[in-house]
Amino acid sequence: MSGSLKNIGENLLNPSNWIHLGLIAGFVFLLYIVLIPLVIIVMVAQLLFSVVTNEPNTNLKELCVRVFLYLQEILNYVTYISDVKPFPFSPFPDIEPTFTQDQSAAFSKMSEYTEEKKPSPKEDSEST
Repeated sequence: MSGSLKNIGENLLNPSNWIHLGLIAGFVFLLYIVLIPLVIIVMVAQLLFSVVTNEPNTNLKELCVRVFLYLQEILNYVTYISDVKPFPFSPFPDIEPTFTQDQSAAFSKMSEYTEEKKPSPKEDSEST
């Protein structure tokens, strides 16, 4: 019993645990103060683009994918799934996601539902 208490005391005095806790607090603060409002702003902007031009803005789509990947990195770090510190301690995520097998299957199903089916030029000419 005293050995496990000694280990707990040593773990409490370990600076890396306190640094990790500070980073977690910082990233959670970033999520709620910066990223969540950014997602809401982009969502409204995409809605406006969709209403005006009848299609979403591709630059905002790219931004959404990058923010999604960044959120995934943050959540992986704060839940101890990964020890890799998110941006600014590592590069900002690229567009190409690196998913686990389960996440990859879910992402491919999601992209099937969100893909836009544009009419072919032949269909456009027939309707006019």
